[in-house]
Amino acid sequence: MSCGTKEALVFSLGLITGTGTTLTGKILYGVDSIGLDGEVKKFEKPIFQTWLMFLAMIFALPIHWAYRYHVERKWRRNKRNIKYRYHIPRKTYFLLALPAAFDLLATFVANLGLLYVTVSVFQLMKCTVIVFVALLKVFVLKDRLRSYMWIGIGFNMVAALMVGATSLADSGAQGNNAEDQHPAFGVMMVVLSCAIQSVQYVFEEKLMDEGDSAPPLVVVGMEGVWGLILTTFVIYPIAYLVPGNDLGSNERLDDACEMLMNSGLAQAIVLIYLLVILGYNVFAVSVTYLLNSIWHAILDNFRPITVWGADLMLFYLFTQGQFGERWTIWSWLQLAGMITLLAGTAVYNGTLRLPGFVYLEPLEPALASIRTPEALTASTFSRSPLITRNAMKAAEIARRTPNANDRDRVRREFMTEYQPLADADTRRRIDPAGHTYGSLEA
Repeated sequence: MSCGTKEALVFSLGLITGTGTTLTGKILYGVDSIGLDGEVKKFEKPIFQTWLMFLAMIFALPIHWAYRYHVERKWRRNKRNIKYRYHIPRKTYFLLALPAAFDLLATFVANLGLLYVTVSVFQLMKCTVIVFVALLKVFVLKDRLRSYMWIGIGFNMVAALMVGATSLADSGAQGNNAEDQHPAFGVMMVVLSCAIQSVQYVFEEKLMDEGDSAPPLVVVGMEGVWGLILTTFVIYPIAYLVPGNDLGSNERLDDACEMLMNSGLAQAIVLIYLLVILGYNVFAVSVTYLLNSIWHAILDNFRPITVWGADLMLFYLFTQGQFGERWTIWSWLQLAGMITLLAGTAVYNGTLRLPGFVYLEPLEPALASIRTPEALTASTFSRSPLITRNAMKAAEIARRTPNANDRDRVRREFMTEYQPLADADTRRRIDPAGHTYGSLEA
């Protein structure tokens, strides 16, 4: 599939915002502000960052509604004799509370780990989610992995050990970390968050049938709604009652708000944080919509590179060492770990072919660089099945479309606007081939 100006712009914005999500979260931890006790302290509030993430995700809903309004206007302008029908079952909105609970726990644990490690280590260790999901797909969902996929998983595990060892050996690599912080704990928390995310993936795959799928921005927005509710009314009250170092509690929302009010820098970073999280969710969906899964895989693989590069520039060029991370002798080992990780992902996806193994050729020429079945690709494992399901079904519908020139249009329409129509005659009038999608073309 060709990549034009619009596609390249969306991909670039996805890469920039994806890099910004990790960087701004880490920078916020290093900001000094005055809390309720009148003392200057670091803005080390992992639950508050999780709360902010869900708040940003909510704004995906108005974007979806605006897009839906645009589609309905286009439908009416084409003077259709068939009424445009678009309905998401009410139960879907409530079912999305379940993945939101998993996402809440995984994000909090990951943000806790980010307190103790550099953003480059954090981003690289997050890639271990591929290992956990692949193992659970095999042992719980009973999927089969080919031999070369296991080799790719082995590469990724070795890469994780190399990156983790880097963090342990060079605990002083980031100047704004406190002396009493322990990078081993941070690495453990990041890996634990990946394990939780993998359980979320399997839970959604196993317990939610195809009728529970929804447009990607609705999934993002509703997980934001439920996550914000759970964080505000469940997690924060528990954190208030649990003893800790935040005015006697584990973490207090009122103290976080006070610190935010007392620091203009914190306010600016929080605003950027909200924008990049929302932007990344929207642009990541748009990459899959405008292009295909291989471009989403490229986006995922580039993020560790851009995050590390941006963090180094932050340290040496923009903040004179106040934020970011320095290059040390152990950075070479981390670089080797990153290369091993990228190679392992390429081997797993079949992009990097090993001699002596049988590879499945993709059904779509556009996916020629990925020879692993799309349901088992690394880029699929990094996303929720609720988001990828429509994309995979859309690709299948597009493959069955007789006219090759219409396949890309069909795929895009199905991803965001597909809803089953009960009347079989109506379906045949829309599409003589019997496909259940609605064309927006005149």
